[in-house]
Amino acid sequence: NGIRKSIETIKNLLGKDIDGVISTQFGGSIAKRTHIDGLSDVDTLVILNDTSLADKSPSEVLDYFYKKLSDKFPNKVEKGDMSVTVNVDDRSIQLLPALKYKSGIKISDGGEWSDIVNPSVFARKLTVMNQNLNGKLIPAIKIIKAMVANLPDSAKLKGYHVESMAVEIFSKNQQTPVNNIKDVVVGFFKESPTLVKNPIKDTTGQTFYVDEYLGSKQSVNRLIAADALERISRRIDIAESGHQKDIWENLINGG
Repeated sequence: NGIRKSIETIKNLLGKDIDGVISTQFGGSIAKRTHIDGLSDVDTLVILNDTSLADKSPSEVLDYFYKKLSDKFPNKVEKGDMSVTVNVDDRSIQLLPALKYKSGIKISDGGEWSDIVNPSVFARKLTVMNQNLNGKLIPAIKIIKAMVANLPDSAKLKGYHVESMAVEIFSKNQQTPVNNIKDVVVGFFKESPTLVKNPIKDTTGQTFYVDEYLGSKQSVNRLIAADALERISRRIDIAESGHQKDIWENLINGG
């Protein structure tokens, strides 16, 4: 598809003038199959093992990525502390340089290579939970992400945070019957206003909490997010009790 074609173009550009072969591996929502075209950024690990870049510092690698890609995509490349983002074909492709080890990967962390982290740990957990819910969880997460994308900036939730909350909610409520995707969406918004008030530990090792961007327990940002999720839950209750399909459509489409 279009994303893979763009990634292939970028990979060829980055590998053009170095010794060895660069490989790429989808991370984030694509790896977990919760990606929504137009809403989710595309996280891509750029594996540098067995290349001349593997001996460089993360800062030097990011500088190389930025220069190489800026020549091809002028004014469409942004450099951060951990990654370089290319805004191309109406999507943002985030490139994270990584060194691969048997037990995981090292990524950029404040100008140095991080300790070994393991993003696949959460992806496997999500896959198992999706199987436990008869394939209903991942499609539901896509709908939930579309719904929270319509929230004000002060209450916006990151995709990984949404996924982590969904896993947490349905890990604790395995006895709750789930007959369809809508049951999962309803269950998420029923429990998430309480859950969002407290930090969730990151099982991958990339950060300590998946939701550090919202601050500490019971922070103002968390309470704002909780209130926004509670409002969605109340609208869902009204939609369900009155069989009002238009409310669901507005929630998903931003009405």
